[in-house]
Amino acid sequence: MGLDENGDSGKQKQETNNYDSLYILKKNILLGAPEMRKYIVLFGQKKISNFIDEYLYEKEKEIIFSVFEEEFKKIGISKQNKGLDLQESIKYVGSKKEILESSDIQDSIKSSGKEEVSFFIDFFGIGNYFQFEQKVKEIQVKYGCEKDGTLGGETLKQIYLNYYKGEEKNKLPDFILYRLNIYEEMSLYKSKNKKALAGKLNIFKYETYYGKGEGENTNNTFINENLEGKVRKNLGNGKNTIIFSQIDGKSVLTFYEKGNLLIATYVSPGTTNGHSTPKGVFKGERNLDMYHISSTYPKGKGKTKEEIIKNSGGAIMPYAIHVVGDVRIHGSDGQINGEPQSHGCIRAPLFYIRELHMKVEKIGKDNISIDTRNIY
Repeated sequence: MGLDENGDSGKQKQETNNYDSLYILKKNILLGAPEMRKYIVLFGQKKISNFIDEYLYEKEKEIIFSVFEEEFKKIGISKQNKGLDLQESIKYVGSKKEILESSDIQDSIKSSGKEEVSFFIDFFGIGNYFQFEQKVKEIQVKYGCEKDGTLGGETLKQIYLNYYKGEEKNKLPDFILYRLNIYEEMSLYKSKNKKALAGKLNIFKYETYYGKGEGENTNNTFINENLEGKVRKNLGNGKNTIIFSQIDGKSVLTFYEKGNLLIATYVSPGTTNGHSTPKGVFKGERNLDMYHISSTYPKGKGKTKEEIIKNSGGAIMPYAIHVVGDVRIHGSDGQINGEPQSHGCIRAPLFYIRELHMKVEKIGKDNISIDTRNIY
């Protein structure tokens, strides 16, 4: 029996490697146990993993693979691949709820939204985090969007266009169809007077669709989840009103149809250094414009005032609802976080502004008042 450079026999070394592989397998089963979920959520997988290494390693030397074979089958692991980087590749075993609560998937949720990630898991039959990660990478490699890393905006776009769009509509939930409709509508944006459009509207970007850092909508509603319980659900006056207010130091839009709350979202009004949004109660005089294009921003270049004016404009302002003067409520690819960000208009996330635009179109702009008195 030959010895290697460390004095270990080849057989002893193989036995050690086999044990290490078995230990890793057992450890991952332990990490995936439902009873362990609350501790992983509280302390993070890394700390729990280190704890297992420190205290349980010596007690696990008699692990036999066959004891756990049924569990391994659930997560697609066989004897043939049991030694292949299992520490990284097998992270969770269990329900969709457990996958969504895992720390490893939070970056994807931040990039695309919990509802999107949840449907992705259902649509592709994902059973654990390893499968989720592999499917995302497979799609990214196929469509050239590896730079996303997680299930980000560009990856989500490719999923919509190459998987969801081809499905029968009755197999897709309403929120997927809604986003597909926005994509199709926005793909028809064309410049006016042959002026180049400024900016690129990415409806699969989380910040553009829901707003930055303020959560998603409550299920099956157009009410931001962080505004639940903070806005009045009924005005008691039976009126159609768009009201802007301050909640926790941020600007919020609420829409009431016949006094009942239908929409609540964070918005970004004009900055207060010369570009403030006017305060008052208004009725938009100009027509709705799904494909509005600014004639003022971005500012053009030129030697004379006339040249600057001629070269200005082109910023896209989808689903525009007129307020007063040149001020509108509209979608934007710029910052929307409840804080003043614009040149005077009111930016709203695409998910909410499209619904508001459709409601105003149905009810009639002359039958709706717009109250900006408390927008700051």
